[in-house]
Amino acid sequence: MNQLTRREKVLATIVAIAFGVVLNLVLLNFFLKNHRRLRDDLANRAAELEAKKILLTEKAMWEERDNWLQSKLPKLTNEGSAGVQLLDQVKEVAKKHTVLIENPAIGTPDRRPHATAVTVNIETKSVWAGMIAFLRDTQEPDKFILFETVNIQKDSGDATQMRGRFRVARWFAPK
Repeated sequence: MNQLTRREKVLATIVAIAFGVVLNLVLLNFFLKNHRRLRDDLANRAAELEAKKILLTEKAMWEERDNWLQSKLPKLTNEGSAGVQLLDQVKEVAKKHTVLIENPAIGTPDRRPHATAVTVNIETKSVWAGMIAFLRDTQEPDKFILFETVNIQKDSGDATQMRGRFRVARWFAPK
């Protein structure tokens, strides 16, 4: 340091200070990001713990519902006719509420971990009140029929009519 001139000493000091500031900024940024990530992780784990506590306190209710479901969920006896039966059920409800069914297509059975789903794709045309009644009556709890996808729009040709495209599924007990 004795061999350096005064200007060189000032320049070396400025470079050392700049290096120290940059190093501190990099470290500060690293620690702030890490702190933010750990805080978010802690919040997620606390929410997960709270959800598990709620499930634990409601364990009896969920076991009762599971027992009800296992006793009521129908067994799939004939995969080939299940889609036709579902389509017939949907047509019966549609007829009751004056809902016109167009382009029915029976899907293949879909095996899932907790159920087997038999699906039917349909297009409908009806007045709004008939559509609502059709949706309500089709999805009764003991039937295990539900609408997996729903697309309802006003008919472009007739403003009093509604058009719907649905994927209707019926769930059966897993094999």
